[in-house]
Amino acid sequence: MSYPSVRYGEYPARVPDQRAAHQVAEFLKEIPAARCINADRNLFELPVQLRDGRVIGLQISLPPRFPDVPPVIVVSQDFPHQHVDSNRRVQLQSLNHWHPGLTLKKVAADAQALLVGQNPTPGQPAPGGGPAAGGVGEIANILEGYSNEDLGTCIVDTGAYKQLFERVVQTLQPEKMNEEVRKRNEAAAKANLSREGEINELINQIAIIKSSEYAYARKDFEEKVAKHMSIAGKISIPALINSLQESGKEVDDESEKLDDKFRNGEVELEDFARDYCKMRMEFYTRELKAQAATQLHM
Repeated sequence: MSYPSVRYGEYPARVPDQRAAHQVAEFLKEIPAARCINADRNLFELPVQLRDGRVIGLQISLPPRFPDVPPVIVVSQDFPHQHVDSNRRVQLQSLNHWHPGLTLKKVAADAQALLVGQNPTPGQPAPGGGPAAGGVGEIANILEGYSNEDLGTCIVDTGAYKQLFERVVQTLQPEKMNEEVRKRNEAAAKANLSREGEINELINQIAIIKSSEYAYARKDFEEKVAKHMSIAGKISIPALINSLQESGKEVDDESEKLDDKFRNGEVELEDFARDYCKMRMEFYTRELKAQAATQLHM
């Protein structure tokens, strides 16, 4: 069966949501590491572990007319790579020549395999130091023996992933590996926290502006503003802004306390990562709502 190609920026008539919902359900089932991060179920995060042991995040956003138009896949941090453009957008043939026969699950797996299968551009050091040593270096040596196809299979196939994991565990000393991972994660966390404002601003710009059609979003926004202007006029905007700012500060303070507990060894890494990300997402959600309310009040 043949399909007409659709490139970025070409948007045919909107289609029913059932196909998109089916693809999202299949994607989340087949790639368990993926996580939906908004209520509309059109924005996702997907971690990717690189060959040098680092973990980077992919953000996948679905435009309103998906699956007749391709999803947008961006890297959540600076990552020099020949298939990642200056806006951190992942460039895949399947995205540039999209047709409805392709699926969200397939392009996500393709993006993972593409980034895992090729090292970053030479001369760009990994965050937190120089060449990998000890346990991480041994992991890299093991992965060197895998082809890109084998690594791609490990990403989407639970059985293949377990076999690779068991081989790594048998080769390494778990205590040494855990200590090294802890140190690298701590160094990466400190580096990220030092640039938190800049990083989060860029992430929000990419996720909100570049992941959807600006013209369609603006029209939809203006229609909703017109519909609810009478309701907005009946409430105290300053009180709403103050409430959002105060609740945002509470969440921000809680996340800082959690960070202190993690640094003091009172919280496990897995629990810290889950709860910290949840708190930061809640904080930025309230900040965005406060900014939107401020714009209405001006």
